[in-house]
Amino acid sequence: MIVYAGYLFVCAQVAPAGTRGRSRVRAECLLTALVVSIVAWLWPSTPPHVVGAVRNWAPLAYVLALYWMPAHLVLPIDARAQRRLTDFDDRWAVHLVAAVARAPRWFVELLELAYLLCYPLLPAGFLVLALLTSDDRATERYWTAVVIAAALSYGWLPWIRTHPPRQFEAAIPGPSSAIRRLNDLVLHNASVQLNTFPSGHTATSTAAALAVVAGSAGAGAFFCVMLVLIAAACVVRRYHFLADVLTGAIAGAVGFAASQAI
Repeated sequence: MIVYAGYLFVCAQVAPAGTRGRSRVRAECLLTALVVSIVAWLWPSTPPHVVGAVRNWAPLAYVLALYWMPAHLVLPIDARAQRRLTDFDDRWAVHLVAAVARAPRWFVELLELAYLLCYPLLPAGFLVLALLTSDDRATERYWTAVVIAAALSYGWLPWIRTHPPRQFEAAIPGPSSAIRRLNDLVLHNASVQLNTFPSGHTATSTAAALAVVAGSAGAGAFFCVMLVLIAAACVVRRYHFLADVLTGAIAGAVGFAASQAI
């Protein structure tokens, strides 16, 4: 987190952002570095049950901070990048989107549900490893993989700022969906209203799935199925561009590989 905070601090200095956005990001970066340093300093004298709770659940807060912090840099939309992402979809994803538009409603609802479940999927992956393995390093590597994948995804926000396709395309292809309304509500209240390239949903889900597979192949199979459904939902339900999903999978794999090397 300290490395990421330092990176964003530099971004706030050099990115063509407004004064208010720069100041907010700088303050948040300094606060993040201070809190993490204090926790590290107090760690040896902290009661074991507190240490366990922080180790287990603090990474969830880290992932949220990784997402929200760079969005405070008020920058214009990169029209050139958005056009390239759209052109790539027009060439490679258009037939897939059209096929799902003809799919039955239950399949569309399944994709929307998978996209919604991306959020609880991260703590669920940790709990599965904690229950099925006795190796503390497996759970530590799990969160390391997820956090690195998130950083590789959200760290590009200061430089590649685009709208998600759902915001500017005429209509969402396919049958109407009740779960879609819930997804829209979550995104309206918790999203920074920007597209992440690479896709954060795909990056963190990939890292989580690979980490669970490394600890338990049986449980990992379920997480891999969820990953495929989430990635498909991102594209065909127009939450993301195809390029977001492909690079998100790479970011997740890099996060997993880095966690295994620690």
